[in-house]
Amino acid sequence: MSYDSKSKITDHLVALKIIAYASVV
Repeated sequence: MSYDSKSKITDHLVALKIIAYASVV
């Protein structure tokens, strides 16, 4: 379960980076 939770957090961070990048562009 720890692995799944960590993976979920990573996906969330990636999504935030994509949103931030889209905002800049």
